[in-house]
Parts: sequence; structure tokens; C-alpha cells
Amino acid sequence: MTTWNAISRIDVIDSPAVRFAPGLSLLYTKALPSQLGVSVDGEELVAITSFKGPKDPSLEFLSFLPSSLAYLLSQKPEVLLIEPKGGLDILSAFYFDARKIRVIESNPLFVKTLRNELANFSNHLYHKKNITVQIANNRSALKKEKGIFDLIVFPLTEVFGSSGTGLFGFRENYLYTVESFSSILNRLSPEGLISMNFYLLPPPRQELKAITTWIEVLEKQDKNPSRHIIALRSWGTISIFIKNSPFEKKDIHILKSFAEKYCFDLVYYPGIIPEEANIWNKFDNPIYFNLITQILYSSPRKEFYKNYLFRISPPSDNRPFFFNFFKLNKIKTTYFALGKKWLPFLQGELLIPLLFIQSVMIAILMIGLPLLVFQKKVQKPERKYMRTFGYFCLIGMAYMFIEITLIQKFILFLEHPLYSISIVIFSLLFSSSLGSFFSAYILKVNLAKNLRFILLICSVVIVSYLLIWPIFSNLFLGFSLYFKFFLTFVFIFPLGFLMGFPFPTGIRLLKNFNKKWISWAWATNAFSSVVNSILALFIAFLGGYNLVWMLGACGYLFASFFLGFSNHGHKANT
Repeated sequence: MTTWNAISRIDVIDSPAVRFAPGLSLLYTKALPSQLGVSVDGEELVAITSFKGPKDPSLEFLSFLPSSLAYLLSQKPEVLLIEPKGGLDILSAFYFDARKIRVIESNPLFVKTLRNELANFSNHLYHKKNITVQIANNRSALKKEKGIFDLIVFPLTEVFGSSGTGLFGFRENYLYTVESFSSILNRLSPEGLISMNFYLLPPPRQELKAITTWIEVLEKQDKNPSRHIIALRSWGTISIFIKNSPFEKKDIHILKSFAEKYCFDLVYYPGIIPEEANIWNKFDNPIYFNLITQILYSSPRKEFYKNYLFRISPPSDNRPFFFNFFKLNKIKTTYFALGKKWLPFLQGELLIPLLFIQSVMIAILMIGLPLLVFQKKVQKPERKYMRTFGYFCLIGMAYMFIEITLIQKFILFLEHPLYSISIVIFSLLFSSSLGSFFSAYILKVNLAKNLRFILLICSVVIVSYLLIWPIFSNLFLGFSLYFKFFLTFVFIFPLGFLMGFPFPTGIRLLKNFNKKWISWAWATNAFSSVVNSILALFIAFLGGYNLVWMLGACGYLFASFFLGFSNHGHKANT
């Protein structure tokens, strides 16, 4: 069965090969209940489990999952489940008698499929009285959510398990940032617990990055991270638990008894000793224990981040690339660590430099070469020719830097990349086109002088938007989606209107000086737009989107110094 909506496609797979029980203890020898595989956009693979009732014997396997420790540490909790998709997390909460189950699901197609087409198969799980579902982006839903929970469960990351690379540096993920973790921690009751589960993908990276992010959040709240974190490992997964209050002796006793009963390996708890780790599912050395203890107790911690093979420093909303792990200065070491395979590099953010080089070559071939071949001899003076090139290159760069950054920043605000791309591009093109149309009437005479002033104002407005954005997004993040569409248009319009001035006014100036250079100006601007759309993403990886935004402001400001290609700034447009 295949279903579609505007943002995704879901394929339901009926196959005996579907067995979804992440980290299931090797002591469990019974058959799993009937399951249907669910694939999202041909990537994510989860499962929907069939059962007859809360005491169905076939659900016994849920007790053998490492994630079930959360329900031993928090008896009959009020639970918040973030993006449970196929419903295994919901089923676990239901099986362990959670008092109240609150679900946040960003994809309405999942909810619709489970409530309708697969309702009978899943025993009408989404219709249970103590289960409520909110269809919204997780960050927006958390902003609206006023309740306090005893347990908050994150979705299992890397759904391809050990067959995946775990390296998806392109993907922004606003759930796994310092700001997101801070808001989630504030939703916990005093004794509340957070549960996170990851597939084991050696060398360790994503679990370490999650822990470093929690460390920063906990330290910002004046808490000692070493007392608020525990972790255990199965043969294929690692489970991390964060508690709002320090873990007590009774919690540690439950953890150790649980690990021994199901042959899970202790990774970390306050007071753990090396001999307790790496007992059942052995590595050559207790690598996870060693790394997590180093992170928790290393001083300075930033030195550890610098020396480690992968980038594991905490991501932020400014750099929301949780799966951005590669380091340029450790490419060779990483290559050998990944078994001398290049594929992970092409799936990670290192594909960006290759795309950048490719775009430069294609842009030169498709844009520059025809001009070089067919353009007649460029008239002197050569300096003014270079100023023309510099001006149109800079405004093309600045426009793309601002556009790319707006799209990324509004992904969180508008709850999905599709909405962000559509609304931002529409708003920016519409307002810029109006700015272009009215620029001739507003500037009229003294074009060069007035254009310099507009470029300065545009730079100031861009910088001011960076200061206004946190206030704007925090104030309106929890509002309805359609109202946020309107707010996005209103927010972008003044900036887009100003950004519509530089290009047509530059063309008019060039027309007054040398009409033969106009085609070169168009090509230069197009070349810059193509190349810098990729360069913006690479800069964001290295320094964050705020840096890209500021470089966009600098692009408009510096463009004002390249207006010397015209000696007719006093003339009106004709």
C-alpha cells in the first residue's frame, strides 16, 4: 500500500522479513508479533506491530528492549513521545501502563494511515482514550505545550541501522540542538526522565554528539552532567537516559539489575568502574565507556572535541547539522576508520566542495565561455570593466546568501522545508520584483549616489533583521501555520523590496555608460548566483547561518565601492 501527501510518500510493506525490535536482547527466543514495514520517502524504515490487547503475550518482547528501562525508572508516567512514526514507542508506553500518552507527529500521513487503513491491524492504537496526538512540527508543538511530563522519548535515529552510514551532513535537524534540548528539559517533572536510543555505528559519533549537547544544556542550568546521565548498550543499540534530578542509588540498582537480567552492557552511570563495562556484547575494549567518561570528565572538554575523529561539538539553531560529523583536517584518518570507503564522504557534507567546483566549471562553460567567444573586444578602461564584474558578482552573492539563510531559518518557523522554500522564495521574489519596478521612480536622478545610499540601507536592514529574528521566531513559533505564512510574507517584504533595487539600477547605470557590457553584467550576476548558492551552505557548515547572513550584508555594502563603472551618475534614467 502506498499513500501520498504534499510533503511525503509512505509505503507499507508486508513481508516476513520485517522484524523491528531495536536492540532486542539476545535472550529473547520467541517469535515477534506480526509487523508491517513502513518506509518514508524510500528512506526511513519502521514497523507497525499487530496486537490484541494490552496484556497480549506476544508483546512480551517489549520488556526485552533496552528502551524499556525508562518504564522501570519511571512507574506509570505521563509520557511525551516525539515523532514515534510506526508506533512502537506508543505501543511500549501503552504496554507499560503509562498514565497519559501525548504524541507529537509532524507527518499527518502517519496518523491518518494508522487511524484509518491500518486501524484494525494496530488494534486502533491511535484511538485509545489515554493517547492524544498533536500533528505539528516538534519544536512548534513543544512551544505550544504547557504540560509537564515524567518521561519524554526521542525517536530512534538512523533507521537503516548498521547498514547505514550515519552521515547525513546535509540535513538540518532542529530537534537535536542546544535550544531544543533546553526547551525539552524544561518540560520535565522534577524527577522526569528523557530517553534516547541510537543504532551502534562505529566509530561512535551520533551518541557522543547527543551527550555533548546534553552536557552543555545541563551545565547551563548549573547541573553536574555526570550525575544526570546513564547509558547502556545492547548488541546493536545504545540507550541514553537523562534525568532532571541526579540519579539516585535506587535508580542505579534498577539499571544494573536490568542490564544483568537481559545481558545488556553498562556504559555509564555515576560511580561506574571500568570492570563493569563491556561484559556481554564485547568489543576489543570498552570504547563507549571510555569515550563517554572522557567527555564527562575531560578538562578542557573543547580539547577533546578538537582531537576526536569526528565533529561532536553541540549543534545549535544557527548550525542545526546534527549529522555533520566530518572534519577536513582528519579526512585521511576518517577514510581508514570507515574501512577505506568513499561512499560515506559523498553522503556527508564533503559533497558540498565537489558540488561547488562542479558548479564553477559548469557556470564558466555555460555562461562565461559564450561571452568570451562572441563578445567583441571589451572597451577600455579595464579598471571599470573589473568594477562592473565586481559589482554584479557581489550583489548576486549577497542576494543568494540572504535567500538561502532565510529558507533555512524559516524551516523551523514554518515547520517543514517544503513550506519554507515555497513561502520564502515567493515572498522574496514578489517583494524584489516590486522593488525593481519602483526603483526607477524612487531613485530617478543621481542614480549612483542614490544607489550607494540604498546599498547602505539594505546592509543596515539585513543586520537589524538578524537581531530581530530571535524575538520574532520565539514570539510567533506556536501560532497556526497559515497565520505564520502571512507573517513570513510580512517579515520578508521590506527586506526583499530593498534587495530589488541594486540589479536593475546597476543595469541602468551601465546602459548610460556602455550598453555592450549589459550582457556581461547579466552573465556575471547569474554566475555568482549559481556558485554562491552552494558556497552559502558550505560556509554554514563551518561557521553557521548567521555568518552567511552577515556576509550577505557585507556583499551589499562592499558593492557600493564598485559603482565607479559609470561617469553618468547625475543623469536621469531614460
